[in-house]
Amino acid sequence: MCHLIDLFIFCPKKRRDIYSTLYAKEGIYNRQDYFGDKADYLFLKDVNGDGMDDAVAVYTSAPGVGPGSVMLSLSNGETFVEPKLALTHRYQLGFVYPLMGDVNGDGLSDMVYIDFFHQRLNVAYSNGISFDSAIEYRLNTSGGKINESYLTDLNGDEKDDLVFYMPDAANTGNWFVCYSKDGEFSKAELILDNLKFKSDQRLWGDFNGDGFSDLIAFNETTKVWSVALSNGDKLLDPKVWLSNFDNAQQPVFMVYDADKNGKDDLIIWNKLTHSDMFNKKYEGKKGIGKDGNCDWLVACSDGNKFSSPKPYITNHLLPSYKGNTPPSEFGIIGSLDGETSVSMVLSHGKWLGVDFPGKLAKT
Repeated sequence: MCHLIDLFIFCPKKRRDIYSTLYAKEGIYNRQDYFGDKADYLFLKDVNGDGMDDAVAVYTSAPGVGPGSVMLSLSNGETFVEPKLALTHRYQLGFVYPLMGDVNGDGLSDMVYIDFFHQRLNVAYSNGISFDSAIEYRLNTSGGKINESYLTDLNGDEKDDLVFYMPDAANTGNWFVCYSKDGEFSKAELILDNLKFKSDQRLWGDFNGDGFSDLIAFNETTKVWSVALSNGDKLLDPKVWLSNFDNAQQPVFMVYDADKNGKDDLIIWNKLTHSDMFNKKYEGKKGIGKDGNCDWLVACSDGNKFSSPKPYITNHLLPSYKGNTPPSEFGIIGSLDGETSVSMVLSHGKWLGVDFPGKLAKT
């Protein structure tokens, strides 16, 4: 079990946030300037295999950036270095979706474009400094239509597999995998026959630390998070890991091993939007203006359940702290030094990051 009270020893006693002006004064809070603005997708992934996550921005089109550009800014352990063009791969937004993962097991994260309409993947393998031209792989999904997909290591062989959900009548609630092996992707195999409940949010991660990726799903009506653990071959029946979850602020959910104990945790980002900052009529009205308060919370995994979510950053990018900096378009979590988690928000090309303040206490 995790006790998040230890996180607050780094703050003044009357404050419950870990943001400090020291970050800005030391130049650590702002990790990159003029990068990623107007991007369609952003990733924090280890592209060169040094154990440190790098910043990747994917564009369909944007002023000053060529169509299909993938810009890469490597981590130096504390900030990001000068961005470089790493790949040009044009794709149609709304039909093709970029993902990132290590599909060949070489320790480098690759760019993967999944084409739902044509049932195919285009994989641009990382060479450590950029991405090679994409190679096309046809998917054998037995005629089913892919609705959402993820790259994750289901069987623990250190290669990310393609897992996906099919919403059509014959496969409602079913999950499938195309394993990455021997330079190909296998025929789709059923790994979960009916999730057994309506799910409004779905994510993947290794929640019990056994090396196999598991499925987590949230039901907004029951306010329950359930986890279907992987045994390396299939997903087991889902079990409740967190109940009575307050979803009032409609947050953004992520999965990451925030405390670096080998088990992925549930990360909650209460995103703030432009209307909530400047439209005063939303203030204090129940059911209106449910935008977030810029808090980041973590529900820690102990391998069998999640702890109650607790804040570890508050007011991350509120204008009272940041001189009316515009609200962030993206929130993302990773590790710039390979040891410490950093929660990052992007606001008009600025990458603003706060480190997770040490490992959580053990009981």
